Amino acid sequence: MLTMWDEFATVQASELGKILSSGRYPLIFTKRVAATSFQGLSLTTRYDTSIEINPTTPQALTLREWSTSNTTSIENLL
Repeated sequence: MLTMWDEFATVQASELGKILSSGRYPLIFTKRVAATSFQGLSLTTRYDTSIEINPTTPQALTLREWSTSNTTSIENLL
């Protein structure tokens, strides 16, 4: 679960909603999020959080290739 507050709730959440409603799974890179593990993993934005959606770094492209080739396995886990 990812909970967003303040500008994240309007800007990035809107972008994520559009991507998800199109049937695609975005890559989401975050920095400085609060993580809790009570009844599953939960991530929450803070004042100093940064979020990058579908980055184009070489590492992100490698991860995208892996996720594309393993879509069925990933969907089974969800």
